[in-house]
Amino acid sequence: MLAEFPSPPDAPHGGVEDVARNLAAGLGRRGDVDLHMVTSRAEVKRAYSVELSPRVTVHYLPRCGRLELPTFFLHDRLVIGRVLRALAPDVVHAHDLGRFPCVCTGLGYRYVLTVHGITSVEQRVAEQRPARWRFRARQHLVRLVERASFLRAETILANSSYVVAHVPPDRRSRTILLPNPVDPLFFEPPGVLCQAGRITFVGRLIPRKAPDVLLRALPLVQLAVPAAHVRLVGPGDDVDYVAQLQRLGRATGPPGSVAFLGARHGTSLRAEYANAAVVVLPSREENVPVAIAEAMAVGRPVVATRVGGVADLVADGTTGRLCAADDVAGLAATLVEVLGDERRQSQMGLAARASASRRFNLEQIAASHASIYRAHALGTPRPPER
Repeated sequence: MLAEFPSPPDAPHGGVEDVARNLAAGLGRRGDVDLHMVTSRAEVKRAYSVELSPRVTVHYLPRCGRLELPTFFLHDRLVIGRVLRALAPDVVHAHDLGRFPCVCTGLGYRYVLTVHGITSVEQRVAEQRPARWRFRARQHLVRLVERASFLRAETILANSSYVVAHVPPDRRSRTILLPNPVDPLFFEPPGVLCQAGRITFVGRLIPRKAPDVLLRALPLVQLAVPAAHVRLVGPGDDVDYVAQLQRLGRATGPPGSVAFLGARHGTSLRAEYANAAVVVLPSREENVPVAIAEAMAVGRPVVATRVGGVADLVADGTTGRLCAADDVAGLAATLVEVLGDERRQSQMGLAARASASRRFNLEQIAASHASIYRAHALGTPRPPER
């Protein structure tokens, strides 16, 4: 399996690393899959391997970080190629559009492809100056790699209808809709009652995730729900944007209305979900955020924006509420509606947990992957003899 994988393994940074880690754990417990997770990371200077369990080994490789897209990930092809030739895998499973399917194509491997998002769309939404020639040139290369990733895949695993809509029409017959698994930890009973008025955001503090919209909406929410307060859970690598959020936080409501908690993992992250009255993700663009699925598993209602594949997760009015992106007043009104009715909060939370139990079960999703691998292995995706 070629994917972004966390280092250390119990501290994932972003949804793709979460999914890869969960899937590796689920496959490792089965007993019929020997999984070698191959990843490259910028901080790795010398290749090394870690055995997570008797059937799961992670191979960490150095990543160049320079001229990757213009060279179609040449450095990764060299270092990952050496590992793949030594492993001689029966199946290669590449995650996301770009780096890893590009490596497979360059090395001549057939592969199963899981698509976590559409990078060209994410970059277009995030870009402040889309007219710049550098951005236009990069977008051209990204779309070229995305299309090649789709066209070269033997089987495409799409985790949302949004991804399916981006699959080229002539490849949709090879596409399987398969949701992301959630760590069983989040299905354990919360053990605590939610705190009145607590609004929890979980995700990276970046403009695409739009926590700024939440902070602008908070004063409007507090007019109707004085106890309303926000906890921002997630890393903030964009220093300028985090500084903007901190200014908004200081200008919002009474002291303590906004808390910046940084990244949380495992039981501490589950506790943040469990203590929330509502979990909010006001993104400008998304596919199917892991944070929403985790919040549902814990049994908390979700308020999110109707973008990308979010509507595949949140049943509006049943497991949470959906509103428009970049609509401060609309988000505030929706939060007041949910926070102001504790009975409805509870009903939505129970419905969310039941939906998550049916759809995001790790054991079932790992079994589906194993079945796909068996079918794919009949063609043994090894590179041609040279």
